[in-house]
Amino acid sequence: MSPFPFRTAMNASTLRPFHLDVPGQLRACAAAGFQGVELWVRDIRAFREAGGSLSDLGKLSADLGIEVFDGIAFFKWEDVDPAVRDAEIEKAREEMGMLAAMGCRAVAAPPWGDTENVKVEECAERFARLWAAGRELGVEPYLEMWGHRGNIRSVGAAAAILKHSGMRAAKVLVDPYHIHKGGGSFQDLATLPPGSIGAVHVNDFALSTDRSALTDKDRRFPGDGEADLSLFRDLVLQTGYRSYLSLELFIEDFGRMTVEEVARRGRESITKVF
Repeated sequence: MSPFPFRTAMNASTLRPFHLDVPGQLRACAAAGFQGVELWVRDIRAFREAGGSLSDLGKLSADLGIEVFDGIAFFKWEDVDPAVRDAEIEKAREEMGMLAAMGCRAVAAPPWGDTENVKVEECAERFARLWAAGRELGVEPYLEMWGHRGNIRSVGAAAAILKHSGMRAAKVLVDPYHIHKGGGSFQDLATLPPGSIGAVHVNDFALSTDRSALTDKDRRFPGDGEADLSLFRDLVLQTGYRSYLSLELFIEDFGRMTVEEVARRGRESITKVF
């Protein structure tokens, strides 16, 4: 078997049932052997509002040997209302500044807000604005496709937005669940230009369940569902991507499993399946 070609990461959503604060999330992921972690900005904000220091979080992650490689945030950067967009860009600047202060260099940019009727060219112009604002702060927004809502429900839509944005270095964030939920195929990944993936979320799901009935909580550990994750892996590799695979689950109850067991199983599922 060939060596594992990626780096392992955990999206903090996976540990939500354990109600850990940000330091607890970092420690749990590091103890399980993950190399990276995606933190939710709302958790970071709660930590700071409770008196915590962003620089201390950066030092803790460095001491633990785990990289906060991406932040999960929700900016209405492409909303149909220009006043909302302007306000949300300022919110994005503040929150990307928080991420930069702790050493995080990227943030997810999903189609949050009223976006259903936003055209590709309009979306591309608005994403370019967000991308430029982030790069000024040293944080790169990754265009995230969502299969369940918004106007970026397919790999093709995401690729078209990047193309029209004029930002040659801009990248997408892909997820097997969202590709399937949005009605697409993993083969759609073959249309992405080399180097255009910034981050990859991983999970599994049941093909026997109708796409329309699948929800976030139906995501499973890689190998526990029916998705062709070998194909997904091969197509991601063909784009030249070799960075983090980040486990993103929304399971509400892990039964008697401890946080240590969930984290360890998560990492093992990634390295075994991918």
